[in-house]
Amino acid sequence: MKSQLFIPVLLLTAVSASPQTQPKESPQPRGSTNAPNEWSLRGQLIANPHNREAHQKLCSIIEKRRDYRALVKERWAWLEDNSWDSSELISLETEAQIRLNDPQYAIEATERYLFRTKPDDSMYGWANNFLGRQLFSRDRSTKAVPLLQTAVEANPGFPDYWEVLGNALVRTGQIDAGIKALKKAIDLDSSSPSIHVSLGDAFAAKGDLENQEAEYIAACSLQKNNPLFSKERTNPSLSTQLTKLARIQIKHGRLREAAESLHKAIQADPQDVYAYLLRARVIELEGRVSEAAIQRKKAESIIADETRKEKKESSPFSTPLIWFVVDDEDEIIRILETQNERTVSDREILALAYWETGNKDEAVAELKTALKNLKLNTAIDNFSLAEALRKVELNQEAQEYYRKAYELDPENRTYRYEYEAIQKL
Repeated sequence: MKSQLFIPVLLLTAVSASPQTQPKESPQPRGSTNAPNEWSLRGQLIANPHNREAHQKLCSIIEKRRDYRALVKERWAWLEDNSWDSSELISLETEAQIRLNDPQYAIEATERYLFRTKPDDSMYGWANNFLGRQLFSRDRSTKAVPLLQTAVEANPGFPDYWEVLGNALVRTGQIDAGIKALKKAIDLDSSSPSIHVSLGDAFAAKGDLENQEAEYIAACSLQKNNPLFSKERTNPSLSTQLTKLARIQIKHGRLREAAESLHKAIQADPQDVYAYLLRARVIELEGRVSEAAIQRKKAESIIADETRKEKKESSPFSTPLIWFVVDDEDEIIRILETQNERTVSDREILALAYWETGNKDEAVAELKTALKNLKLNTAIDNFSLAEALRKVELNQEAQEYYRKAYELDPENRTYRYEYEAIQKL
């Protein structure tokens, strides 16, 4: 499920400023009078565009005032003069995606990096892989596959390159080729739980649930022996793998085995909220409704305890349980259908869950309900709704909200890209 593409995230306000010109209303930092100010640092970079120390100090100043759009522009400008700097590209990608919700900005920066990288360059395979992963994460797998194939040709000994290629091939419908690539990844690194899970998912896409379960069991075994957790009281990674295995066992109707897997998951991580929710599903399927309710109350109490310990922040969802079940359509539906009042974000993710489970009419109806008396003030909210509308094939409505997102944040290249792309459909 691709629900993570539609869950609204907190977007920090970014004030635009040119990377190599004086920013608007940019106060000089307080401190030592000998500390270089922003203007002098820009002057140093004009004199020597390869001055890493000046560049890093300038980035630090911009970041402290939380002008993230100016920050990625500064990194872009640095890469124009220092095209070899892959670490700077990684920083740009992280900030563009997380701080600005603008992965397209990073994609275009990586395209420029790749364009300047020759096939005999040691970073050629890395650049193809990096761009391919970015496109894959934006659900552009058809464009990602050739890049990822080039990456494995350049670096055939890198298992993670084969893994992402296999995942992209599966997503484009080339399931057998994807399985072959994932098996190659395991040949290179048989100790990677994530690769076994990816191969299991590929088998599931082919309808081979027996081999899917076998790969998930292998992943659980590897996580159980993970030396990173040998001295820890909990093993959250093992718990995660066991809950995935339990879902397969539930799907097969093997409830006793699922219950055992979930018991082990909770032993590995007693705070795993999702494990308690899945255990409740198993118990409910066995007809013990009141006992299932106890397990769900346990999940809610864990969240309540954690909430009291941490600073309370506003959530786009009516219940925090949703954050723990974003990859489980059935659980999303169960939780949100019981909510009398649903937020826009509730309706977005519920519609997506309906769509993924084949309930297309319900998905469309949910989003159309969300559109009534709707007031969205931020670009990210409009964009999130547009993404959900496009997913359920309400393209005309999606176009309107892509447009609104772009108008509210005209420097966001992702909003522009998606707005222009949907007009061509």
